[in-house]
Amino acid sequence: MNIAAFVSVVKTQKKNRRTFKIGIFDPEKLSMENIAIKKITINDIEQLQEISRLTFFETFSAVNTEENMKKYLDEGFSTEKLTAELNDPNTEFYFAHLTTK
Repeated sequence: MNIAAFVSVVKTQKKNRRTFKIGIFDPEKLSMENIAIKKITINDIEQLQEISRLTFFETFSAVNTEENMKKYLDEGFSTEKLTAELNDPNTEFYFAHLTTK
């Protein structure tokens, strides 16, 4: 299986609202038949960190300085920060795996 995307779900206390963040994916390859959703655990943190940094860099590097990007990538996706988010009962992260038939 190859990872086609990641999704994080943040449950907020207000109005039981959920916010979805979707990462790297190829819409032409996606269908309900070939997607497997897996809840991310602490064992997946390195993969989550890599995908998160890559997605953020590709999305925002053109409108930020190199210094700002480095700082955010180091701090925003640090092992400590992602561990805290994964341990937060109001936050869930998922990988969407592209399966082959």
